[in-house]
Amino acid sequence: MVKGDVPTAVAEGSKLKLHFDYQPKKGSLGADIWNNGEAREQNIVNSDTIILPREPGIYIYSVYANWEEGDSSYVLQVEVK
Repeated sequence: MVKGDVPTAVAEGSKLKLHFDYQPKKGSLGADIWNNGEAREQNIVNSDTIILPREPGIYIYSVYANWEEGDSSYVLQVEVK
């Protein structure tokens, strides 16, 4: 999904703020974090913030949600320095 993309450099412990023009259905917003080929569920704080890792490395995030009109997912790659 992000093969060939250059990861966005971020500081350890940075916050990733999620913003949508329309609010997703309640309880449908979620995120997974991928590192070294393994995925795990990522907590979303206050319904709009992901705290990025403190350990250096490249991480891939998958953010997904549902709306009345359908669902969508977004993938991004960060490098914690």
